[in-house]
Amino acid sequence: MHVLAKSAARKALTAPMYYSRNFVFAVLLLQLSFAKFSWAQGAVPPVNGAPNLSGQGRFVKPTTSTTLSFNDVTELKRLADRGNGVAQNNLAYRYMRGQDGSPDLQQARKLFVTAAAQGVAAAEYNLGVLYERGLGVAQDYATAAEHYRVAAEKGHALAEARIGLLYENGWGVPRSNSEAMKWYRAAAEQGDPSAQCRIADGYYEGAGHRRDYKEAAQWYRRAAEQGFGPAQNNLAALYHHGLGVQTDYPQALYWYGKAAGAGISEANNSLGVMYQDGLGVKRDLQQAAAWFTEAAEQGDLQGQFDLANLYMAGRGVPLDYVRAYFWYSIAARSGDKRSSHQLKQLRKLMTPRQVTDAQTMVSGRRPAEPAVEPELRNHPSVHH
Repeated sequence: MHVLAKSAARKALTAPMYYSRNFVFAVLLLQLSFAKFSWAQGAVPPVNGAPNLSGQGRFVKPTTSTTLSFNDVTELKRLADRGNGVAQNNLAYRYMRGQDGSPDLQQARKLFVTAAAQGVAAAEYNLGVLYERGLGVAQDYATAAEHYRVAAEKGHALAEARIGLLYENGWGVPRSNSEAMKWYRAAAEQGDPSAQCRIADGYYEGAGHRRDYKEAAQWYRRAAEQGFGPAQNNLAALYHHGLGVQTDYPQALYWYGKAAGAGISEANNSLGVMYQDGLGVKRDLQQAAAWFTEAAEQGDLQGQFDLANLYMAGRGVPLDYVRAYFWYSIAARSGDKRSSHQLKQLRKLMTPRQVTDAQTMVSGRRPAEPAVEPELRNHPSVHH
């Protein structure tokens, strides 16, 4: 398959600060009329790249015969004082989250350390989180990796996924795609959808092992069926373009719809592409504009560019140079060179008053209203 995949805009934590960039998405570019196809990069939990703290949801049984209630603070404290490691971990989680007042990072760390010393894998994982994020301690990726490794070697899926991320990016450990994929696979085999998505990404990109679109599709499906938005988007994209599966527009629409419902902006834009080009649905430029608007409002550069194109041409929306100028400007601010070029062309068509109005709109970051609400109910029902 030639140049379909270009993971150039991969936003998978390209800097190690967990708030630095949105972890989720890489962009696959394919020219389709005005629009291009968008790809969503798999994410290790959660989507924005910040690791989860593992609390009661994964360790509900204490080491005694008494049923442990995460919400019974008195009982948690009693069991923790008696040396129950799971209670110590869960109580630390409450301190970490400030669920009983203000967050107490020092007390949380102390309890995590105590629980980890008793072999509680979740506590080791949570210590890794503290060091990776610099919460109550100096940020230290090498120390985070040590804690994640201990938990991972005990079979803790989140730790397996997280140390895979560290190896993939070379944070605190030598960079190694093969080592990353080893740990991702361990987590994926336990059903972790984010790790399953990263395994699929690896097969798609040929990172850590051979490129295999069919294998990528199988792993994306496993994650997608658990409701993981990036995997739903990517599975839809494979059906959209016939990579590893037969081209199937109804399936693409189904999974794009699921991903859009999960907040994946690229999926909104891809739905706009399908309505614009009449792929699996009746061609409907109003619906295309509505989906492009959804994507644009979420900050998707491609959606902003595609929506501006529609306003500039009066396709599916009233001809509106001011709104076109607005969306081109928003995209150009984020470095989209196509939008910068279009702005130069558009200014030649605008009156001075229109330019002034558009610049006022841009300075106030006042977005355009969608021409019509997108309708998921229009999508064909698909059984899978």
